[in-house]
Amino acid sequence: MNKTQTGFTLIEILVATVILAIMISTASLGFGRGAQQRFSSNVEQSQQWLQHVSTEAILTGSMWGVTVADRVMTAYVWSGQEWLESADIEAFKLPENIRYNHTVVVDNDTNKPKPHFTLFPTGQIMPAEDIVISNDDEQARLSWQDSFSPQVIYSQ
Repeated sequence: MNKTQTGFTLIEILVATVILAIMISTASLGFGRGAQQRFSSNVEQSQQWLQHVSTEAILTGSMWGVTVADRVMTAYVWSGQEWLESADIEAFKLPENIRYNHTVVVDNDTNKPKPHFTLFPTGQIMPAEDIVISNDDEQARLSWQDSFSPQVIYSQ
């Protein structure tokens, strides 16, 4: 008697399902780590940008200010009478899915943004306010509490 088999056996279907499940779980774990690494990279780039502004204040002997809003940090230099947006340091922008948790404060007299903090030529920062950066899953703070350069503190 000649039997011809049509279709797959139950064992073949189970093996294929297990292999597919392993591939999907491996891919999803890798994707989650990639998103976390991108977030950490953006936080570190923010830290480096702020360190650059702080260094600029020391090197130029001028007061510099930084405004923080939504997805943008902007550097300002004190002209003696008002804050002027820096032509030397380009504003730092975060990707769409990451944001700074601060609002812009506007000077009532000039109708221009007031810096959230000021960087002095001595390296001092006033006020020493933390910058909170977050996405849907993670949060980090850039803090000056114990040093002249911002330190990164991660939290979930």
